[in-house]
Amino acid sequence: MLRALIILFSTVLLTACGVAADGGEVQVYRSTGAVQCEANSGRTVEQAQAQLEDIGVAVSSAACGSQDIMVMTVCGAGTTDIHLLTIARVDLPQAEALGYRAVAELGSKKAPGFQTATCQ
Repeated sequence: MLRALIILFSTVLLTACGVAADGGEVQVYRSTGAVQCEANSGRTVEQAQAQLEDIGVAVSSAACGSQDIMVMTVCGAGTTDIHLLTIARVDLPQAEALGYRAVAELGSKKAPGFQTATCQ
């Protein structure tokens, strides 16, 4: 009986470790595609979310933001606007195939590399 309990307990612990190592969520980002001086250009956060959900990637949260980089201010140039979406870590390769990247790539040890903003 004791041996069976030890085996059961060990199995539960190992299973929990496996879930923690493989599971979890990751926040990804992608440019909205907005262009300076062109009102309503680029994709909406709803369109970004739908794009991921269309390929079977569940999105647990979605927000808007901007990268902490400088861009040339000129009509027709891109903006720093991004969409921030939280997905399961196991779905990251599928999101990357669509051009999304992990938000962790934006920052450094001192700053996150982006700021959240109100979606337009």
